Amino acid sequence: MLKIPYKIRGRTIFSGVMWMVVAVIQLLLFSSGLSSAYPYFPALNLFVFISGLFLSLAHFFIYKFDYLRLNSEIISTDRGFPSPRKEIEISTIKEADFLEDKIVLQTQKNKEIVLKAEHISERDFQKVTTELKKLLNKQETHCKASTTATRS
Repeated sequence: MLKIPYKIRGRTIFSGVMWMVVAVIQLLLFSSGLSSAYPYFPALNLFVFISGLFLSLAHFFIYKFDYLRLNSEIISTDRGFPSPRKEIEISTIKEADFLEDKIVLQTQKNKEIVLKAEHISERDFQKVTTELKKLLNKQETHCKASTTATRS
């Protein structure tokens, strides 16, 4: 089984730091006397603190999760919390578009899965492309390759 983790990106780390700052500010407001002036303020501060803490940890540790899992039967991608992984059986793929910045797979039931290159390293994207082409050629799936065109 091929497991590809998320790529570590600067903006992800920056977002994690910003959410941590929001959580700390909310904790300071919650512990100060200011939050007792309004009856709903303590509950709101606590909610924002917990949300900020959760989101900062999610941004810091996203690279620990597998963005993509590929074996000889199933390909699946992570869609983020709380959504479940999106899975497609390799045998049901009728068309595959290999674009410069993504791979678009479409099944016989018009279910679509998009593998975006921006979420993984270039080396991993090449590895996925090669492995997927091998699997799809075994079952004679219609594949299109493009190096310049992109699909929105």
